[in-house]
Amino acid sequence: MKILPLLTAAVFVTTLNLGSLASAQGVVPGSESTLLLATTQKFLVPDVFARTGNGEFVLDEDGKKTLVPFTSYTTVKGETLTYVEEEGYKVVTRKYGVKELLTDLLEAGGYFPDGETKIAGWSLKCVQGNGTREVYLVKKGVTPVKVTNVVNVDFGEGPPVGKLITKVTGPPTGFYEKGTVTGSFKSQGYIDIGVSFSGVLLFNCSGNADLTSKAVLPPVTDVEVGNELPSLVILTTVKGTGLRGNGGAIEGSFSLDGTASLNSPVLVPDVSVYPNFGDE
Repeated sequence: MKILPLLTAAVFVTTLNLGSLASAQGVVPGSESTLLLATTQKFLVPDVFARTGNGEFVLDEDGKKTLVPFTSYTTVKGETLTYVEEEGYKVVTRKYGVKELLTDLLEAGGYFPDGETKIAGWSLKCVQGNGTREVYLVKKGVTPVKVTNVVNVDFGEGPPVGKLITKVTGPPTGFYEKGTVTGSFKSQGYIDIGVSFSGVLLFNCSGNADLTSKAVLPPVTDVEVGNELPSLVILTTVKGTGLRGNGGAIEGSFSLDGTASLNSPVLVPDVSVYPNFGDE
């Protein structure tokens, strides 16, 4: 048995392209990673009690004072007439992560399979292949549901540092027996998250990201020794911090900050198993 070492190209981006062998066979390998999101939304809400023109509090149907962002009134004491203007807000925070996002998707209807009433067991996965990135609702044993039109994930890396080494083994003639990849690249870049529920919730946020990219070699047992190998599939872990953004919800406008990550990337032998992958 002979061992054929193969050092990957020095330019990192070349490893992102799919091999001609995979394309020729109609198989597009890619990757899947789990989306994690942890943000805090900050709403400015009115914090001034509404008053009538003569200074009496405005009460709601339950007899409670009502809050408004601004009110004005006058008071008279003896021969003194006083004009008063009040304006004020307070900050109200709300935690928003994947759990809340899945709950919103479920309550919005039209995303989860018919009859689904719970988010238990469901997660959001970022699937990549052939230059395309999609987001899916995923649960073991259930057909994935594409939600890229609602949840959009984008990230990019700066100049990488590191190396990948690919080795394949096989006889002098015939087919390769196996292939392995060692090493990794690290880089700094960015991550952007966008969420859009028409009339319910809309926000975008972005932040800095640390990226670690490893790789796997698709199966080579059907490749003859000496022929071109399939290109590596890059598995990238993204850890985004310092996210900042803004948006709007039924409760009003808000700013937000937090973190987002793409964790536990794994090889997907053929991304076409995901419904409507790459379709508009």
